[in-house]
Amino acid sequence: MGNTSCDVDSAIGAICLAYYYETKLGQKWTPIINCKAADFFCNLEIVLHLKNCNIEQSDLVFYDEFRAAVPSADGIEEMALVDHNILDTNQSDMGSKVTRVIDHHVDSGAYADQIVEKQCRLIGSACSLVALMVKEDLAPFAEDFVRVEAGQPQNMAYLLGAAVVLDSYFFKEELRAKKWTDEDTVAHEFLMQYADVGQEYWAALNHAKFDVQAGLSLGLKGIFRRDYKCYDLEKGLMGVSVSTGGIATLVNTFSAPELGVESKQFMLDNNLGLFVIIAIEVDDSGNIEKNIMIFDLLDNPAE
Repeated sequence: MGNTSCDVDSAIGAICLAYYYETKLGQKWTPIINCKAADFFCNLEIVLHLKNCNIEQSDLVFYDEFRAAVPSADGIEEMALVDHNILDTNQSDMGSKVTRVIDHHVDSGAYADQIVEKQCRLIGSACSLVALMVKEDLAPFAEDFVRVEAGQPQNMAYLLGAAVVLDSYFFKEELRAKKWTDEDTVAHEFLMQYADVGQEYWAALNHAKFDVQAGLSLGLKGIFRRDYKCYDLEKGLMGVSVSTGGIATLVNTFSAPELGVESKQFMLDNNLGLFVIIAIEVDDSGNIEKNIMIFDLLDNPAE
């Protein structure tokens, strides 16, 4: 299962890691897309990538569907985390089932006494780690790593490659050691032997991810749910959403009162003490500008 942001790295990582374990371990693993099925439309770049891979939403298992079928953690044999190394606070009841972690964030050290496999290091993409795991033992996946030509169905290399190039900003040199490392380039070179996931495809996904107008068309509820994470802090829960388009754009589009009212309701619905919107604008060359807005229930513009 990937993290609650449900971006390309998390969703594709979950799909490919589940397949990796099924193939290597001879066990049934179910990839969980870590968002509600009804919220999936918010993740514009993963929707586009899965469409290009001929994967339908109906082929996927979403977190709310999974927990409806398995309401108690007792029904889970074991769980692997990809693109995060500690469960969201609202999912912590499953913590005792986490046995495997494949991640590229700072290591929380969670579940140390029960982990049987762990790769957690600071590189660009969790899917780079999955690709390198396949590269180390390619034989069981030989049928899945055959060069794809134009007009043929896409393969596992194409699935993984999109996450690698997107999370690494296609290896923009000034982001070296910040957003990507040499391990990501090794993973990308390996995947490119079997699928053409180059700069052109990165540009298409990057545009879908950071298209300001497409992001605004989701509405405030969609914007808040897109790339959402929740953190359990000492004084309460903090929710963080990522918006394409600056704070001024949000205010001009929806008005300050509407933004305040919807933010307050989102906080109440999710039991948040703080709600943070990180607004990111990225041009087609990958240049990034960020700004931030913080809502506090005790000092909310809706009041």
